Amino acid sequence: MERYSQSDWVSGYRNEVLKKTTEESIPLGNLIQAQSGKLIYIDFWASWCGPCLQELPDSYNLQIKLKDRNVVFIYVSIDHQVQSWRTAINKHFKDDSNHYLLSPESLLAKAIGVPPIPRYMILNPEGNILAWYAFKPSDPDIIHVFDRLLKDTH
Repeated sequence: MERYSQSDWVSGYRNEVLKKTTEESIPLGNLIQAQSGKLIYIDFWASWCGPCLQELPDSYNLQIKLKDRNVVFIYVSIDHQVQSWRTAINKHFKDDSNHYLLSPESLLAKAIGVPPIPRYMILNPEGNILAWYAFKPSDPDIIHVFDRLLKDTH
């Protein structure tokens, strides 16, 4: 399976289209650019993925811990069915902001290797990959990773 290298990431992902909960589409490059200046924690998940759903409370707690810091959480589902995705968001999340749907057959999904999920990535404030396989939210070391990365970006 072909994977994007660090140098190809910026040019390779920009035109991959994600669907917002509002039915609008957004190229991933635009989404990343809108978060400019922040660390980005991307959670690849799906409504049918038990381990993904088990991580959601820890993801929420991690967001709370990092609330006043320069980190944004983006949730990218690879569900096949839009209604299943929406139902899971309504059931498991406090709001539907920063939720996007990516076709599991898309070039991006195949290039970065999802599924399997859950899968987490960290991007730096310029949108470059810092961690292809970041720690999951329940891993106690993830907060230390963000502390170090936030220190390094200042």
